[in-house]
Amino acid sequence: MLLVRKYITICFVIFTVTCNVEFVNEQTTKQTSNASTLVPLLFPSVSYKGGSGRKSVRLHGDTQHFRSAGGACLAASSLENSDTDKCRVSDRIPVPNPFIRPDGASMDGLEKKLDALTIAQRCHPEEPTYLLHLALQPGGPLAVSCSSFFIRLHDQNTLDLLGECRGHGGAMCGLTFAHSSPVLLYSGSADGTVRAWDARRPGSEAVQTFRSDPAHCYSSVGLSCSDTLLCAGTEQIGDDDSFLVFWDSRKAGALLGTYSESHSDDITQVCFHPQDKDRLASGSTDGLVNVFDLSQGTEEEALLATCNSGSSAAAVCWSGAKHSQLLCLSHDEGLHLWDLSQLETDEPLTLFSATDARSLTPLTDGGGVDYLVGGQWLQEDQKLLVVGGVSSGDLHLMECDSSGLHLLRSLEGGHTSTVRCFLWDAARGALITGGEDAQLLLWKPEGKRLSAGIKESMKSKSALKLKSRPHKKYGYQRERKGT
Repeated sequence: MLLVRKYITICFVIFTVTCNVEFVNEQTTKQTSNASTLVPLLFPSVSYKGGSGRKSVRLHGDTQHFRSAGGACLAASSLENSDTDKCRVSDRIPVPNPFIRPDGASMDGLEKKLDALTIAQRCHPEEPTYLLHLALQPGGPLAVSCSSFFIRLHDQNTLDLLGECRGHGGAMCGLTFAHSSPVLLYSGSADGTVRAWDARRPGSEAVQTFRSDPAHCYSSVGLSCSDTLLCAGTEQIGDDDSFLVFWDSRKAGALLGTYSESHSDDITQVCFHPQDKDRLASGSTDGLVNVFDLSQGTEEEALLATCNSGSSAAAVCWSGAKHSQLLCLSHDEGLHLWDLSQLETDEPLTLFSATDARSLTPLTDGGGVDYLVGGQWLQEDQKLLVVGGVSSGDLHLMECDSSGLHLLRSLEGGHTSTVRCFLWDAARGALITGGEDAQLLLWKPEGKRLSAGIKESMKSKSALKLKSRPHKKYGYQRERKGT
């Protein structure tokens, strides 16, 4: 009898322990499931509505409108704050500061490259002028557009001046070399022309000139990756819309047509996809960034997506491993990163958004940058580089991803005024910068530090022939014509 009692006692203990273990496992599973449902709430300012072929994404109160690949209109709707928006995620999941890397993070390949940069060459011409755009192809010269309406050609290694290209009669709006040629250079201007130059013959006239309507003043220019299609964006004409103008770059004056329905103000950027010759992104002071498939027949069919930046778009560039992401910088220093690969999914397009990135970029002194220069996707390093600066001329190199901005390196002792343009030369691991102090700088790994010859800012009212006007403030939501 005693043995039977002991056996019963042992069975009861085993049963009790087993039940407790199963209960704990069940509770752990529930907690894990609940935690996974909170992940979409980490960015409550982005709302998504799917189903029935309709979707809209709200960014800080603004609505973005999208079109499917087939061109069918996807209606937009204003979304009110949902119950999920009110969840206090920080009470359940610790959210790290998206602008600061965790302490002790190891230095990656790009950080090592940037950490080794010093000034290798400095060029400061006597004539005061702003340096606005840079263009470079391996084996060719470095092209620099100036506020005095001409282009300077420099040796890319020594920055020695090789010559100038003159002919434009208005403010320059962009430079780009042909992808298949290091000597064929295209430039756009507010004088209503896009010109092609032979960089081997500085001082000679343009080899081709492209025009459209005499009323068109160009404010941006771009060339497809196949070198066959040339596009320029115009300023707004009167109270009408602005235009995207297309030419066959192989034939002078071969105007192919225009898009006139997609933007309502100055088109500040036209940016062709690096690998898809038919994909084009355009940004405007109307706050919209449009993406087109140029293989479609009409403008309405070609419009794939419209992203709302909520402010005047200043710069646009493709990024990501498959170049499926778009970076947009606004004139009031906002920053937006969208993932266009999510167009046909139920996932939000917005990877990251900041209405004012200046106050959110931490520097070593605790302050922030005064302005953003631009961004560039570094294919070799698989990083999106964003450059910001302060009024004294110092530069700050940052990485941008879905978690925000991360300071990689600060460059001091170079420029003495606002920097207007930069270019990362992946072949040499070098950075080229130009600014309002008229200086052109080449930063290279472990280059010889040049401290002598730094000039004070050469800014001069007489040198500033750039047209300036305040950007219009809209609600940045407009209906398409005829609707």
